Amino acid sequence: MNSMSTEVSNKAGQAAQADGVPIESYGPVNDVDLAIWAELDRRTITLRELLRLEVDGLLLLSRPAGENIDVYAGGVLLGSAEILAGDERLAVRIADLRDQSGTPQA
Repeated sequence: MNSMSTEVSNKAGQAAQADGVPIESYGPVNDVDLAIWAELDRRTITLRELLRLEVDGLLLLSRPAGENIDVYAGGVLLGSAEILAGDERLAVRIADLRDQSGTPQA
């Protein structure tokens, strides 16, 4: 993803917070670039298999279709997401985020 926009909505007039800190206090780092990627799967193949890959060829993965994928930010597992397709584009919808202990948030 080349760019990312974040929208924060305030519910019932309350200031949005992250870990108890008002979002507004993060102002100085709002424009810091952060690499975010979605990982479909990992697989090890031999050089021979790599050289035999062709256009429109298939590389079988271990995850079944429809299973959530991992999303990383700055090299750290952020959570999981689902892949969406529409208008000849692919998108990733965040399904859950992990808290600092690494457990999914409800």
